Formats: sequence, structure tokens, C-alpha cells
Amino acid sequence: LQRKRWSSITMSSIVAELLADPEEWPFVAVPGFERIVNNLLATSGGKDMAFAPFINADQLTKWEDFAYDYYENVREFPNGTAVNSFGKGVWSTDGNFTPSSI
Repeated sequence: LQRKRWSSITMSSIVAELLADPEEWPFVAVPGFERIVNNLLATSGGKDMAFAPFINADQLTKWEDFAYDYYENVREFPNGTAVNSFGKGVWSTDGNFTPSSI
């Protein structure tokens, strides 16, 4: 459990160093994310790690445009990556932490 905790702290430190400009947030991507995470998971025995910046409602449309452009054009992930059963969109919780799409 301690190694998993330290891997999260390490990833947080890496993100803070790589993406230090607060003016860029939340429209940022972590360069080398998969490679870094795979190394941390191998060290910690963890199963998964995610990067999910918080966004405000007034940033939603711009965030979705940024995120899908990143998935589809910058990283060139396969078509359909990051599309859920409800289609494209941001997953959220309501005030009671009930999952919903926005």
C-alpha cells in the first residue's frame, strides 16, 4: 500500500514540474504519461493510474474540444477512444455523487 501511495505522490510531482504554468490548466496533457505510469505501476504493483484535471462548467465545451483533438489528432488513438455508451462527453457526478454525463 505504501508503494502505491508513493507512486501517486511521484506522479503528482512529475505533473507539477512538467505543467507548472497555472494559466495553461486544465487544457494540458502529460508528455510521456503512459510510459511514466507503466514504470510507476511496475514499481508499486498498482493496476491503473489516471490524469483527470477538474474543469468548471464554463470550460466544458473548450475542454471537450481540447481533449478530443488530443485523442484523435495529437496522439492518434484509434477511432472511438474515449467514447462511452452515452457518446462523447464528460463524465461527472451530481451533488449526491451519482454518476452522470454532462
